[in-house]
Amino acid sequence: MLFRSQARMSLIHVDDLATVIGLFSAPRTGAVEPGLVYHVTDGSPVSYRAVITTLCDAFGYRAPRFSLPFWLLYAPVRARERLLGIDPELTRSSVSSIRLKLVARDNYFSNRRLVQRWPELCFRDFATGFAQARDYYADFS
Repeated sequence: MLFRSQARMSLIHVDDLATVIGLFSAPRTGAVEPGLVYHVTDGSPVSYRAVITTLCDAFGYRAPRFSLPFWLLYAPVRARERLLGIDPELTRSSVSSIRLKLVARDNYFSNRRLVQRWPELCFRDFATGFAQARDYYADFS
């Protein structure tokens, strides 16, 4: 398994997601061929580092300067799970070997099939969507 320090993920703004749900719910346009998968994303993978840096900048925190190597975190977490007989899929712990894998490797998807079906769709990228929603999140900081 390949891990990257700049792992990327797929995101979508909630209003864009609502638009897509509306399209799939419409009687005339919403029918889907059985077995087809439509990934609903903005189509622009963003790195976890970019998300964290954006959040830190927006709310006055200093962004982390360094990333720890995956193996340095994964090995002791996985060893702990094995020693204690913890199933990483069932744990409620905030840190598990599975959660580390999710943020240590790319987890993004193409929205190509969705855009082919509805070429008129326009999605906000992360920076634009976050700028529009920043005030909402400020209430939690």
